[in-house]
Amino acid sequence: MTGSAVFSLLVASIFLSMPIAFALLALTIGFYFATGDIPLVIVAQNMYFNLKSYAYSSVLYFVLAGYVMCRGELSRRLLNVADAFFGWLPGGFAISSVVACAMFGSITGSDLATLAAMGGIVVPALVERGWTKEFAVGLAGSSALLGMIIPPSIPVIIYALFVDVSVGGLFLAGVLPGLLIVLFFSIYIAFKSRGVPGAQAKRPSARAIAKALREGAWALGLPVLIFGGIYSGVFTVTEAAAVAALYALFVEMLIYRDLKPGELPELFTKAAVVTATLLLLVGAASALANFLTLEQIPQAIAERIFKIVEDKTEFLLVTNLFLLVVGCLLDLVSATMILMPVLRPLYIAYGIDPIHFGMIFLLNLYLGFLTPPVGINLFAAASLFRMDVMKVARAYIPFFLILLVVLALVVVFPALSTWLPNLLLK
Repeated sequence: MTGSAVFSLLVASIFLSMPIAFALLALTIGFYFATGDIPLVIVAQNMYFNLKSYAYSSVLYFVLAGYVMCRGELSRRLLNVADAFFGWLPGGFAISSVVACAMFGSITGSDLATLAAMGGIVVPALVERGWTKEFAVGLAGSSALLGMIIPPSIPVIIYALFVDVSVGGLFLAGVLPGLLIVLFFSIYIAFKSRGVPGAQAKRPSARAIAKALREGAWALGLPVLIFGGIYSGVFTVTEAAAVAALYALFVEMLIYRDLKPGELPELFTKAAVVTATLLLLVGAASALANFLTLEQIPQAIAERIFKIVEDKTEFLLVTNLFLLVVGCLLDLVSATMILMPVLRPLYIAYGIDPIHFGMIFLLNLYLGFLTPPVGINLFAAASLFRMDVMKVARAYIPFFLILLVVLALVVVFPALSTWLPNLLLK
């Protein structure tokens, strides 16, 4: 069995509209059956042992926290706080929207949760202030990616556990790139705001800032609780996720009283279904990865690449171009499961820091969320705001280019992703 044969069968299964998790599982069972000398029970054992890590339960809690916050008022209060501090800048409310998405994302770790919670507030408000709907949707959808870049992030947890790198280290690696994106988006907004009626606002009074902080204090306490707990050593990542879900429930039900007890079963069911779907994909891909390792297929592919690519610079260039294409075709979790068994021995051989490569990989795949034909964020935004998919794609172009610039900076300057982990974890 060759690497090209495995890839061809996988692509064929996906194009036949078979769910990726089932395609991976069917391929794995078929390969073990074809070898004849390995019992099929190994597939189930591989899935179990690869999923039994306690840290995977953090995915459920972060998903639940995101659903709770989407249903309540935490998102609106975060936006009010951001607007109190940044609303006076050129294009201030639009900049405040980016900052609010970053804050919301630092709690939920999901771009779709950020898009659903913030987009419904931000887009109508931006249109009311004179921005076009296309710009508003482009800004809201692109800013939602900050939910996965700025920690905590559900894709980061899955990637780190699958590749066996530090979850906390990879969390920290996303902080500086995330802040760069906020900065570059803000500069673009300020430039774009010239001539937009209603885009400018007066500097808020101290009383207005104090009111926004008072009303948003409970919402602001959640990211402080998560990060403070993880990096002070009080919580593990899983415990921090559980605390985040409990805190969100407490605030929405007892403090803001925006969430009713009768709504909880629906939220719990949605969180469980999303988590189960993700973990089925992880388990199936892990079983396939184990088979490929036994057959030494990743090593064979790596040897071929070594013959073509001579140094680390060429490897990074080729890898980035390849991943940009992959991001257009596969979702992030699937790409992680399929590609990392091949890419991991390569970046190790070229002496690339695992945290640095992880951030490069993730940023490339995040860009795929904004691009057809399978960009999840793209179709979610089109559905949420009732716009043609291609119009949304065009609205994303300037923000996509900014994200490409940040990706290039991370590739060229590894310290952007490694400085904070090295500072705080070593």
